[in-house]
Amino acid sequence: MNAVNLETPLIPFEKLASTLEHISAIEEGVALNQLVTDLAVLFSTPSDQVSNTIALLESMNLVTLKADLVQPTKLGANSAREISADETLLTRSIVTWLENQGVISEVSVALEYDPSDKSLWISKMRVPWRLRNLSTLLLEAGVVHRESVIGNQWRVEDDYSEMFLAGAKLRNRNQLETGKTLAQLKKSIEGREERGRAAEDWVLAYERERLLGHPLSDQIQIVSDDNVSAGFDIISFSTLGALEHDRYIEVKSFSGREKFFWSKDEIKVARSRGENYYLYLVDLSRILEKGYEPHMICGPYSYFFESDHPSWSQSVQSYEFTRTNEAET
Repeated sequence: MNAVNLETPLIPFEKLASTLEHISAIEEGVALNQLVTDLAVLFSTPSDQVSNTIALLESMNLVTLKADLVQPTKLGANSAREISADETLLTRSIVTWLENQGVISEVSVALEYDPSDKSLWISKMRVPWRLRNLSTLLLEAGVVHRESVIGNQWRVEDDYSEMFLAGAKLRNRNQLETGKTLAQLKKSIEGREERGRAAEDWVLAYERERLLGHPLSDQIQIVSDDNVSAGFDIISFSTLGALEHDRYIEVKSFSGREKFFWSKDEIKVARSRGENYYLYLVDLSRILEKGYEPHMICGPYSYFFESDHPSWSQSVQSYEFTRTNEAET
């Protein structure tokens, strides 16, 4: 049988338990085509949704398919009896399956955090398109609930909050792995590197203080040690409610007059990240002052290259030369 397709709807959640009970009641098994036909008629549901639901039950190891014969597994038979008495067991089984398949991590891009009561919310409009049918399943299964009929913000039930937070952590961690290179690679001379690291450490502490109480505060971190080609130094969050990394910080240190060097690669990343990219200009002579804040420039590419700022000047510090294959003259 084909793998479950999350782009295809499933039968309504309240009929899932009945489907499993129906299969479990026939210990010798039932032909797949006959089962699909019977359930489609019984539930007045399109056959492709029934087939997709059986694929889900098979993927969850609740049923098995051998030579087009659908039979309950031992786990499925036991679950059918338990689910008939406690439907939340089916909900937990489905959510655990979604977690193991990496789907919870994928849908966590739509998560939002409310620091006022530490609640998690799913923005229906931000759920990846291929998972659009999953929203309905989560709602029907009681994993989320909406506080108004027309609302697009669905609150994650407390029992599943930790699972969704873990999914958000996994997604962020996987994104950071991209482009990882040797931590020992040096970006500058030793003296400049030491000053730069002092500024990065200070900004890291500043960000964690700014976002004090954030549920993923351990993922506010310096990335330049492991990914020197990232084009930024620190990954962070814009607000207490953001659960997806959305602030990319390039730290520039100076003493006295604001002055910094901005590499071609960093400029390229700043352009692509737009207003999610920040320059934090840190005066090393002031970082011990109580209440000192860095000069933060949001969207620096637009700020420097698409707007007029007479208080800043730029100069070319170096040129790139590439030798051609033509013979020397």
